[in-house]
Amino acid sequence: METNYKAIADPEYYDKIYKDNPIYICDYQESPYYDIWMQTLSYIPDGSTILDLGCGTGQYAKLIENHSKAKYTGIDFSPVAIDIARNVARGEFYCGTVIGCKWITGDCDIIIMLEFLEHLEHDIDFLQTIPAGKKIIASVPNYLSRGHFRAFATRAEVVDYYSDIILFENIHYFKISKKNKIFLFYGNKK
Repeated sequence: METNYKAIADPEYYDKIYKDNPIYICDYQESPYYDIWMQTLSYIPDGSTILDLGCGTGQYAKLIENHSKAKYTGIDFSPVAIDIARNVARGEFYCGTVIGCKWITGDCDIIIMLEFLEHLEHDIDFLQTIPAGKKIIASVPNYLSRGHFRAFATRAEVVDYYSDIILFENIHYFKISKKNKIFLFYGNKK
């Protein structure tokens, strides 16, 4: 596992990214994450309630709206992302931090954390706050960027790092560019 202790984790940094990068405002079908998002649908039974942490600009929420009967709630600490999301998809969107978030221990069936955990410096401590048995769908990258605290080279690294806290049911990887890939996993909080 590669680490980056100079990662940026503040809303202003992400506000700028969401304003300036067309990848975050394009139709979800044009996103490099589209195949990953479609795979998540196989883990979301109709009628589920999902909580999407770090929901971004609502592209994934729109996919859920169009392909699932799940009840969607998204939270992100970027006001720009939430403003865009509210104009893109139906669902409930909240602007705020997930640290201490009351919804994590609430009635949702599944917690979604796509391209989220690598942005938390203390991701294991955060995952400890999720109730045991809660379904989790998450993804992590194999590359560092300015906002990533860690990256994983292999599936085995992902499993080794999170296996004390997550009971894995499945793990996939998706190429999003020539060098970059995303590991998508599904399981239960131990």
